[in-house]
Amino acid sequence: MEAPLDLASLLPSPYPRWQLNLSDGSTAAGDGLLSGPWRLLLLGDGSPTRHLESLTGKPVEIELIAMAPEPVGPSAGAPPPPEIAELDGPMLRRQVWLRCGNKTLAWAESWWNQAQADAYLQQRELPIWRSLTAVRKQSDKRLWSPW
Repeated sequence: MEAPLDLASLLPSPYPRWQLNLSDGSTAAGDGLLSGPWRLLLLGDGSPTRHLESLTGKPVEIELIAMAPEPVGPSAGAPPPPEIAELDGPMLRRQVWLRCGNKTLAWAESWWNQAQADAYLQQRELPIWRSLTAVRKQSDKRLWSPW
């Protein structure tokens, strides 16, 4: 398993241009600031990388910027989303560029429990959905192997 990159490699989180306020019962359907495709891409339970592949028709690769422990206390950039407080620590923050060929499509950032990251993101240079699919295939193989 790959060790997390050192803390100095984390970039400051960008401040969101739009964020759904879940605390007041708002829903994305009632928000007129985003079109339907943007709501699906940003708020869907699926993988934004996978959605971008569907939109472009080409493979989307990642460039791993950092995967390091979440700093304790104030840090540069935007604070983590409030939903992160619901996850058990210790936490890792993963930052990637999403690329399609030589074009950079997006920045992505996610937070993971350390143990879950070690278990499910064994190939950290892959998009998350591909890494999770590989782990599931390995589990299925062990489960259904006749040997």
